[in-house]
Amino acid sequence: FITNLISFLNIGIAGFIITSLSARFVFPSIGAEGGAFYHIMSSPISIRRFLLYKYLFYVIPFTFLSLTLVIISNRILHIEGPMWWISIFTNLFITWIVVALALGFGAVYADFKSENKTVTMGSMGAIMFLLTATALQVVIIFIGANPVYRIVRRWLNDHVLNLSDLYFLIAWVLISVVISLGLVIYYFRKGIHTLENS
Repeated sequence: FITNLISFLNIGIAGFIITSLSARFVFPSIGAEGGAFYHIMSSPISIRRFLLYKYLFYVIPFTFLSLTLVIISNRILHIEGPMWWISIFTNLFITWIVVALALGFGAVYADFKSENKTVTMGSMGAIMFLLTATALQVVIIFIGANPVYRIVRRWLNDHVLNLSDLYFLIAWVLISVVISLGLVIYYFRKGIHTLENS
């Protein structure tokens, strides 16, 4: 039970690592275009497609990093059963959402004049991103604590999953997806609007 608990808490630790790296690399990526961004604006590529390409460019290596962290952690802890899959899929979901949020905030608070990424990381936009991404992860983990506990406890006792526990797990997944996608869509739209009027 203790190793499963540590594995569940590792979701938050891995998420915080991804958030920190996103603040360092993904958030300032749009502002780092500098004067070249105006060439992008005049090209046939729309801002929406430009952000999509940026997202795909960053989300792939971040996905590999997230998977590496959680798989190595689970192997060290000898995690088996449902907790293995819960930790992997939750980490992946958080990674994809955090990278998207970093890009959305980066679009809203893009600073094309700054030449120093360190200054950009200390800006109001970066702080807002860190707070929002961290709060979102805390909410996801907090809401999921009870459903995951119920499933893991039953699995450790008799290796059987109860249908009602699965309903709680599905509810947690749906709530997390709705909240996360709502935030991402909001900041992406706001970012697109900001960039189009910059």
